[in-house]
Amino acid sequence: MYNLSLSQQFLMFAVNKQGKISSLDTRTWVCCVTSAVIDLHLNDCVSISDEKRPTVSTTAELPSTLLPIYQRISEKGPIKLNKLVEQYMMGRSGPRTQLFDSLGNSLVAAGAATPQVSGILKRSTGYVPDSHNLDRLRSAISAETSSTDAPTRNTVILATLLERSKLLKEYFSRDERARIKDMVKKHADSQ
Repeated sequence: MYNLSLSQQFLMFAVNKQGKISSLDTRTWVCCVTSAVIDLHLNDCVSISDEKRPTVSTTAELPSTLLPIYQRISEKGPIKLNKLVEQYMMGRSGPRTQLFDSLGNSLVAAGAATPQVSGILKRSTGYVPDSHNLDRLRSAISAETSSTDAPTRNTVILATLLERSKLLKEYFSRDERARIKDMVKKHADSQ
């Protein structure tokens, strides 16, 4: 369970009961795309410049789960981070769907989710996370926030994404949310 990437873990929290993310939920989609870029950065597949308007460029081969976003970055060359996110948020839903399916299929392959065909014409697939795995992940985040040890970098990043996408309320109690928000605030300036 803990060998899931950051973007896979975020997707488990981000989907609804049908295993989908609403196309109107831009906050969650922005965090989903951001989690994929961070995953690529943590795996040394892309570099992110430290400028006021950061750019993203490819540096090495990638994990197959993030192929759609990696290809988009490599096609465009160095691309501004906000421009990359805009490409996933505006216009056609194709890039979003490709990223969603890639992450969803990787969760299915890892045994952390099951595919569910949905929609009026039964033409779209959702990825419903396994409730046991989701609860283990939620418990691990909660345990790290209440521990006296420093939380891991991935936990801080995942908690930040969950906070920014307003998903904390769905999965964590009021006390847990307060601890998570304190942890995020405490580690906001760290690398």
